[in-house]
Amino acid sequence: MSTNNISVYEDDDKFLVKIPATQKLRASRIAGRRWDFKLVAWVYPKTLACYDSLKAEFERDAEVFNIRKPKRKPIPSPPKPAFDGSRQDLEVSLDEAWPPDPPKPASQDSNDFFSVLPKMDTLLDTLRIVETSTNSIEKLLSEQQNLQDQPTGDIDIESPSERQHL
Repeated sequence: MSTNNISVYEDDDKFLVKIPATQKLRASRIAGRRWDFKLVAWVYPKTLACYDSLKAEFERDAEVFNIRKPKRKPIPSPPKPAFDGSRQDLEVSLDEAWPPDPPKPASQDSNDFFSVLPKMDTLLDTLRIVETSTNSIEKLLSEQQNLQDQPTGDIDIESPSERQHL
């Protein structure tokens, strides 16, 4: 036994590890952990992967190591269809297993609607392109206007005050 004060134990649905704060990194490296402030312990799901990780990390030097390998739950087998061997039962079983047909439109209006959908998508794409182009043009025009509004530094030689600076 060690004097590390490490305790690894379990309850009905989880594994727990109490460990000194100086060694908390060891506990935090194991996937699936969470810290429980009330229990003052690291809590892990009761899975085979967590069991193996806890055993590998703490079994050698834990003061208390009291966990058991979780039992594997059997994989449920799929339900068997009731089939008595007759052709009618076989057809029913195949009909149940076959994916359903897509829903059919209820009226001519529905048919028209479904035929228009691709055209609407094309129109939306075109509108996005026009909007992007419009934004670009507005930006260029704004930049051009800003350039025109800036003083060019030209001298008006007609003005007497400007002629003095020459």
